[in-house]
Amino acid sequence: MLALAGAAAIVPSAASAAPAVNERPHSRVVTYDRGQVRVQQLEATTTRSYGRLHTRIAVTLRNRTDGALTRYLRVGRCTTGEGPSPRCAPTTTLAITLDPGQTRAVTRAVTLRQPPPGVDGFEVTIGATRRYDGRIFHGDAELLLKGNAWRGAGAGRTFGVRFPAGDDRARRLSFDVPETSPGHAYVFATWAGTAAPGAPTTIARCIGDDCAARTLRPQRTRSGAELFANRFGFDAQKATAIRLAAAASDGAPLIEATLPWPGRPS
Repeated sequence: MLALAGAAAIVPSAASAAPAVNERPHSRVVTYDRGQVRVQQLEATTTRSYGRLHTRIAVTLRNRTDGALTRYLRVGRCTTGEGPSPRCAPTTTLAITLDPGQTRAVTRAVTLRQPPPGVDGFEVTIGATRRYDGRIFHGDAELLLKGNAWRGAGAGRTFGVRFPAGDDRARRLSFDVPETSPGHAYVFATWAGTAAPGAPTTIARCIGDDCAARTLRPQRTRSGAELFANRFGFDAQKATAIRLAAAASDGAPLIEATLPWPGRPS
């Protein structure tokens, strides 16, 4: 069961009243560790001007192999579809070449046409091929952002994930926020590393720069050796963003992940 410090900020979702999964707007960041490339950062900072989205993408990759590798950073606005898998065909692609054992940080400024109002999102992916087949589990990472990433308090704010320690204590993350009804979400939070599941983990509502964090404990039925996992209902309470963080026992940050609320807060 979920334990939360302080007031009961996390409440069960009303599954019977929730829309089908494929109809829910999602904000999401996912990284994988397949033993080749470690994604240590995938973040985007976005503003809007005259029907265009201006976003700065920041990526840090580490080659874990003894050979050279190339990964492709792909960015595209979402044009059709809803829920967890809107169609976001890449319009910008950048090849990132990594020497054996190299860690490389790359930033890229990208301009996109504003996505249609009903879809209201754009996607950043990292993978081994230039062409993206639309299946995030085939790649190394994905960041799916909704309109609150460039509207209101989210404009100019950085969303995505960083692994500040850059080591095996935290090596991958899946943080998915599907809105089940206005102002309510059913959050999926999973991270893996040698510090899991016991490293202190928090969940926070953010209103602008003010983030109120509470402790999030691993769910026994979903967690295990080197794995933290929990799924829970969450109320926005006017929050414009939601943040997941994990730290080592000495307080050193291991994961910092922030996503915009996927729908307009109530």
